Amino acid sequence: MMNPEQFEVWYIKNQITDKGKKKIESIRNSQPVRRVKSGKKNVSGIYPSRKMGVSIQFESHKLELSFIYLAEHDPKVIEFFDQPSFVELDYIGTIRGGKKKRKVFQYTPDFFTIEESSAGWVECKTEEELQKLSLADPERYCKDENGYWRCPPGEEYAKAYNLKFYVFCSDQIDWVLLRNLKFLEAYFEHHAHANNDSIAKLISIVEQEPAILLQDLLERAEELAITSDSVYSMIAAGSLYVDLKKYVLAEPLYTHVFTDAEKAAAYVYFTSSNNDCVANEISSVELEIGKSVVWDGRDWEIINTGNTMITIRSAKNVIDLTYDQFESYVKQGKLKGINQSILSHPEVHEAFLKASKEECRKANERFQIIQPYLEGQIVEKPTVPSRTIRYWLSKYRLYDQIYGNGFIALLPKDHEKGNRTKRLLFETQDLMAKWIEAHYETFKQKKIAEVYGDFLLECNAKGIKGCSYKTFVKAVRLRPTHEQTKKRQGEKAAYRFESYYLEYHLSTVRHGDRPFEIGHIDHTELEIELIDSHTKKNLGRPWATFLTDGCTRKFLAIYVSFDPPSYRSCMMVLRECVKRWSRLPETVVVDGGKEFSSVYFETVLSAFKSAKKQRPASKARFGSVCERIFGMTNTRFIDNLTGNTQITKNVRQITKKNNPKKLAIWTYGKFTERLKQFVYEVYDQMSHPALGGQSPQEAYLLSMKRCGDRPWMMIPYNETFRILTLPTSDKGTAKVEPGKGFKNNYIYYWSDAFRNPEVEGMQVPIRYEPYNLGIAYAYVNKRWTQCISDYYAVFNGKTEKQIQIATKELKKKFQNHTQQFKINIKILADFLRDCDSDELLLQQMKDQEVHQNVKVIPGGKESKNNNMQDYVKKVTIDFDVEAEFDIQERYGEF
Repeated sequence: MMNPEQFEVWYIKNQITDKGKKKIESIRNSQPVRRVKSGKKNVSGIYPSRKMGVSIQFESHKLELSFIYLAEHDPKVIEFFDQPSFVELDYIGTIRGGKKKRKVFQYTPDFFTIEESSAGWVECKTEEELQKLSLADPERYCKDENGYWRCPPGEEYAKAYNLKFYVFCSDQIDWVLLRNLKFLEAYFEHHAHANNDSIAKLISIVEQEPAILLQDLLERAEELAITSDSVYSMIAAGSLYVDLKKYVLAEPLYTHVFTDAEKAAAYVYFTSSNNDCVANEISSVELEIGKSVVWDGRDWEIINTGNTMITIRSAKNVIDLTYDQFESYVKQGKLKGINQSILSHPEVHEAFLKASKEECRKANERFQIIQPYLEGQIVEKPTVPSRTIRYWLSKYRLYDQIYGNGFIALLPKDHEKGNRTKRLLFETQDLMAKWIEAHYETFKQKKIAEVYGDFLLECNAKGIKGCSYKTFVKAVRLRPTHEQTKKRQGEKAAYRFESYYLEYHLSTVRHGDRPFEIGHIDHTELEIELIDSHTKKNLGRPWATFLTDGCTRKFLAIYVSFDPPSYRSCMMVLRECVKRWSRLPETVVVDGGKEFSSVYFETVLSAFKSAKKQRPASKARFGSVCERIFGMTNTRFIDNLTGNTQITKNVRQITKKNNPKKLAIWTYGKFTERLKQFVYEVYDQMSHPALGGQSPQEAYLLSMKRCGDRPWMMIPYNETFRILTLPTSDKGTAKVEPGKGFKNNYIYYWSDAFRNPEVEGMQVPIRYEPYNLGIAYAYVNKRWTQCISDYYAVFNGKTEKQIQIATKELKKKFQNHTQQFKINIKILADFLRDCDSDELLLQQMKDQEVHQNVKVIPGGKESKNNNMQDYVKKVTIDFDVEAEFDIQERYGEF
């Protein structure tokens, strides 16, 4: 980013008005005006920009993220900001019915860019979106004379500040270049160490073999003990040249390497000229059944390619050639290929598409019968009537003359037989379609029979002939399943019928080109009951958080806990990944859970240059990598252990004998050890269908060797990283109690820094160590201070693994105690309520007893007002003593 002095120079150089300067300063000094979100069709996230030094939001991982990559590596772009400011559009637009109306509204452009010679807002849209919007509101989006999209209302707003307004279209993205930029991003900042001798050797190899394939160059470099990182660093630095707009570096078998751009251009010109010359003479011979060749001026069709022989057929002959003969004739120029576009008539193509296997068999039989006649031979005893043969011959010659292929005349047209005229009246068909849509495809989910009955009543009312129930059911079944389910049961129910996404034009690689490019994080509750290692009491089902590599399907890290999914689980799985691999994935894909939107989680990702992508809600296929991992872990490992919870899917089948809670024998420590052994060792060696039969370990080693190790991207697992990944409490702070410290997870933590009277009673930020309940941290006196608990001495001298296991079990005990405490309080309250009833009854009995034993004082005068109190002897009764005595007698020492 520019400092104030540099911005002042840029502002003067580009003659920006004071009004524009204030607007730009406001954008530069403000936070994004809105937070992006993932909807049903978009993948949002954050990208840690090295150029800007902050995280940049994107609302589309293909369009907006692509713009971010291009802006990040475009030297003309000095700064760029996401969701920069509100823009007010004021224009005369088109509304429904084609009418014109003034439109005034605010909206937020996607970016604001500051370039060397200009600055302005940028709105990102796909080509399809722009075409639809231009038809609906041509005054807002339109194309200029050069074919570029514009937004005249946005340009008018920007003009008031002497700034620009751009529309970035998806057609402007060079996907090959973008893919290469992602691949080389690590090498643009850091260059692998290579001495001058190694650089000279690589350049010499490329000079001696112009247009050498990258795969061959990497193999030659390995022989010289030069790493692939050195090769890619030279390409990033320009010492070696690869056309990044033409070749994909992740596909070294098809990528040509040159010493400079001039030689690359000369090579392209040479190869294109050579290909044009060859193409002008004749197209290449394709050795496939159905392809045609020219031999001695006649057209021949390849009808069979066997193990030793090739069979070709002309209009009169069928000949067998050996592969050596065929190759020899091709080299001598006797056999030449034919441009299939000249001979392939649409009718021929359509006839073969419609022909079934049985129809092709009959056509082959017919051709074998008429072949002798086509070759001029005399057949003494034909197997079919001569009239039929004459008919086939005439049709064959006619089609051969018109379409260039007489074989299609012999294809029987069984698929065209029968009367396919619809019997239903058009009015009936139209009413039936409308009735199904209006009454069957609704959230009421009416049965077909009821809808059919209403349909017949409507037909009678309108005087239209109805249809049978079978025809009505068939019409219902022929409706699109996805749309019908969506209208009857909603989008979630219809999602399983939604068509799979097929990418006809390569834009981005779904799972990345190399290891640690894309990682997936998700949680699942494991299907097993665990017990305490000491008391053998049931601790419940644990939760697991997986971090998997999208490219190699390798487990990068796993974290097992009894806590439900939270950002703490996310932090711990990131810590485990760095501990095992000393690096994090460049992009982390997550779902829409709140734990993934935590400030702490995003801070860790941004601090270590990892982007975050949030997949759409209710779209399970976006998380297919994680979901398949979950299923595999359960079916191949956990479901084979004692205490698994498969039976709980059928609750009515559970008995005391097969209840998983009673059968549980696995402790947290032993189960976690075996689970990690399975995912890190056993699964790693198993072949994976998504990897073409390779195991995750094989795919990982091959990819790292081919795509570079990138050692400078490693993250040291030190005290700084551990403190940065420590989770905090739900509140984030805790109160320092005098003489006790702060309380977290049912445990008090103490530090001598708490003796300061200014600290006592304060709410201080805290962080705790999930792997060790004996240690926590508090932010006191502008630094993180280590605090210890009563369990510090218990854990002292234990290994890290022992501490982890003991900590998990101890924390679960506290959680269970809290739940049991609530139950105990409820039981005690019900019991004391019964005691209160007994005390009330006892008090009533005592009052009654007192009144019955009251005596009148003898010899006294009668009161004038006859007040009973004057005749009652005053007796003092200590009810508390009596009640205490009764309670002890009844309840004992409670």
